[in-house]
Amino acid sequence: MRYAFVDGDSPETTWSDAEKAAFSAATASWAAVANLTFIEVADPADADWIERVTDTAGFVAMGEDEDTLGMHETPDMAADDPNGQLHGWFNREGYGWPDGGMGWAPEGLVAGGYGFETFVHEIGHGLGLAHPHDRGGGSSIMPGVQYPFGDYGDRDLNQTVYTVMSYNRGFRKQDPVGSHRVEPGYEEGPAPIDVAAVQVLYGARAQVNDGDDTYRLTESGPWQTIWDTGGTDEIVYDGSLDAHINLIPLRLDFEAGYRNEGLSYLDSYYDEGGYTGGFTLAGDYTSLLNNDNGFEGVLIENASGGRGGDTIIGNDAANVLRGNEAGDQIYGGGGDDQLFGGPGADSLRSGTGNDYLNGGRGFDLLLAGEGDDILIGGAGHDNLQAFSGQDELRGGKGGDSLRGGTGDDQLWGGGGRDRMEGEEDNDRLMGGAGRDRLQGGAGDDWLIGGPGRDVLIGGTGEDTFEFAGNFGRDRIVRFEDDRDTLVLDHALWGGGMSKAKVLRTFATEHSGHVTFDFGHGEAILITGIKNLSDLRDDLVII
Repeated sequence: MRYAFVDGDSPETTWSDAEKAAFSAATASWAAVANLTFIEVADPADADWIERVTDTAGFVAMGEDEDTLGMHETPDMAADDPNGQLHGWFNREGYGWPDGGMGWAPEGLVAGGYGFETFVHEIGHGLGLAHPHDRGGGSSIMPGVQYPFGDYGDRDLNQTVYTVMSYNRGFRKQDPVGSHRVEPGYEEGPAPIDVAAVQVLYGARAQVNDGDDTYRLTESGPWQTIWDTGGTDEIVYDGSLDAHINLIPLRLDFEAGYRNEGLSYLDSYYDEGGYTGGFTLAGDYTSLLNNDNGFEGVLIENASGGRGGDTIIGNDAANVLRGNEAGDQIYGGGGDDQLFGGPGADSLRSGTGNDYLNGGRGFDLLLAGEGDDILIGGAGHDNLQAFSGQDELRGGKGGDSLRGGTGDDQLWGGGGRDRMEGEEDNDRLMGGAGRDRLQGGAGDDWLIGGPGRDVLIGGTGEDTFEFAGNFGRDRIVRFEDDRDTLVLDHALWGGGMSKAKVLRTFATEHSGHVTFDFGHGEAILITGIKNLSDLRDDLVII
């Protein structure tokens, strides 16, 4: 695409070097995602596009509104030009330009400034893109949109964070006209919907950012749509604000219930009710990318938060997601993910893969998903819950709550006073040190109290209660004769005894229960059994 800068007869209609550089940089943002090449030519006769600057009076003279920032002809209008050229005009006094009458400084023409975004927007028209609210160039109107301003349409997609062709600036409401912001904070190039459209029209650019790339969130950056064709990549924030990182690329099916896919930004940094900048992730609507698990769109595998309360959302690849400090919320996706909470009260939720969740220090909530997951609570009073699959839950230090799910789960309490429930299927519960409560639930469960005064409840299946050395003084509730099994390690008495002798030596019948006392503070109280003879065929010595 060849373009020429054409000057008028006055300073108001003469391009400055800074303006030319900004326009060329804006063309490069489109060429970075599509098979386009933009070349500046000196002779207007050699150009496909003729670009001019003027002032507000010039736009009024052309019959346009005085607040018009720019306008550009679309490809279908070339047939009406005697030279087959398209023409663009830009208001040098418009909002976001150095000469604008609203207190703006030259930062408006750097990538992410309001004036720069105007260039990107008008170049989009030149390439064939229309506004979401009109049928320019024969396009359709975005679903749910009726009005140019304040009408966000279905799934709130009619805003510039999703398409730079929108009249609704930023994400939500960002820097409304009148705020006089000079820092970058708008789009530095085409947004995800624009990327999809221009790639369908011209083809997707291959081999872009195809190494192992790190994308860093900053407090004053612009909105950048990531087009990344390979490598193992990561979005990172290492500051003290609250980050929101979403690794799911934008979907354009307008299905109800999905919002904010692929948006990464800082929750706590905003101006006039909107966020200043961040990252969006483009989809892959020309099928250029070959992603894991049939993943459609730019694939960013990993994410890392900072010192604030972060929200991190994974995708269908195998993600490594780290919250780091403060209380974070982390969600795995469809791959085999690794989720790390770090210090603070974190909430970690597994997805559909076989995931590893580690809460770290603090009072954490860990929720397993549909796969075979490993949940590590770490230090603190943690809440670990299995779901489906064969999950492994380890509480760690502190008084933890561990709950199994529908698979054959393993629950390890660790140190502290823990509460453990196996729930469904055949589970293995190990209390560890501390005064623990173990409840098997439905299924044939295996319960080991460990050191401390523990309470063991089998549940409705054929359960096994195992005791080895240094287990403390434990209690079995509602032992079922001829269904449950009592397993005793021979090291408790030094070995060399039959079951009958073990019962005669260490067991005593009481009213409604039986007790074992092996000395040295190791004793078992069993309710549900009244006679030692009933226990003989339920006893196993290992």
